Amino acid sequence: MGNSKEDFVKIDLYYTDDFIFDAVSKDTIRMTSENEIIAMKLYIILRCSRKKYFWDLDYYLDKVSIDEMISFNEQR
Repeated sequence: MGNSKEDFVKIDLYYTDDFIFDAVSKDTIRMTSENEIIAMKLYIILRCSRKKYFWDLDYYLDKVSIDEMISFNEQR
């Protein structure tokens, strides 16, 4: 990511668990779906409650109901 070879940020992500939802592609970039992110956030909240994870889920409340979020986590 960046404006030039001298001004960029390289991002490498590695995730070992299987995904439960299909990946999303945008402009040739494969990403995890928002449903997958929600499931991951709920999973981590159940093990280690930190304020930042609740803020992340609050963002999704405009798009997804709490019942749907719980369903995503149960599928995990």
